[in-house]
Amino acid sequence: MKTKKNFGRKLVGLALAVLMVLSVSPMSVLSAFAAENTQLPELSATIDTGAVVALKDADGDGFYDIGNADELYAFAALVNGGNNKINAELTADIVVNQGIMTENTANARVWTPIGEGYEKKFHGQLDGNNKTISGLYYNEPEIDYAGLFNTIGSGAVVKNLTIENSFFQGSFYVGGIAAASWNGTVRNCVNKATLKGSSYIGGIVGNNGGNVRNCANLVDLNDSYSYIGGITGCNTEGVVIENCFNTGDINGHGMLGGISGYNNSGSVNSGRLRTRIVNCFNTGNIDSNYGDYVGGIVGKYQGGAS
Repeated sequence: MKTKKNFGRKLVGLALAVLMVLSVSPMSVLSAFAAENTQLPELSATIDTGAVVALKDADGDGFYDIGNADELYAFAALVNGGNNKINAELTADIVVNQGIMTENTANARVWTPIGEGYEKKFHGQLDGNNKTISGLYYNEPEIDYAGLFNTIGSGAVVKNLTIENSFFQGSFYVGGIAAASWNGTVRNCVNKATLKGSSYIGGIVGNNGGNVRNCANLVDLNDSYSYIGGITGCNTEGVVIENCFNTGDINGHGMLGGISGYNNSGSVNSGRLRTRIVNCFNTGNIDSNYGDYVGGIVGKYQGGAS
């Protein structure tokens, strides 16, 4: 037993010596290991029903778990209350209202888009884990910004998510995933929600100043005015739309495109960042009431080539 104890002491001493040679504190290594496996603190929010709902990070991966509608509403309340850098992940399909939402749906649980306004835009991550959110209902034809998210900002990532059987209506800026994106990223998302509004309507993002990759819109976009696209309604300069497609028909007055209604490409000569639309396709019919700026991919293209 004495020999085994000595051997154990020598092994520990050797390990500590190696750490010292590498100029790494043994306690810092232990602390880093513990930090990687520490659950986030529980956060609570009061939701639309008046209930107080807690969000937890059960597996300690740095993402709060969303497994039902109340937890989704708590996440929205937390972000809109100022916690706009938190990360969350879906752990199950979420059903907010049963059935297919329409403009005439009565007595539905009403949704409040996440990331209200420029000052409270979302900067965290939402990982859908290839789950579906269905039955969202937002019907405010006189108010701008309608969608799962109001606005996502720099560093924000929304991914691996499908929205279906939902209804979003606003005035300007309507999108199945986000009404607006400013340097955010949306990838691997599918829209099957009905979208209505005046202008800047996109199956994925309404007014887009970020990147959209591997996304699809599978529903018709009708009865809107202008800046309407299967993926984005309008792109600012310097964005990337890649590996996306639209199968929905699009109808409106002008600035209509299967991928984007309007695209500001930027210009190398002016020093502005170039926009890229890469490996995208559209199979939907694009129909303008006036014939102004209509295209299978982009309605109006401002700048260089895609």
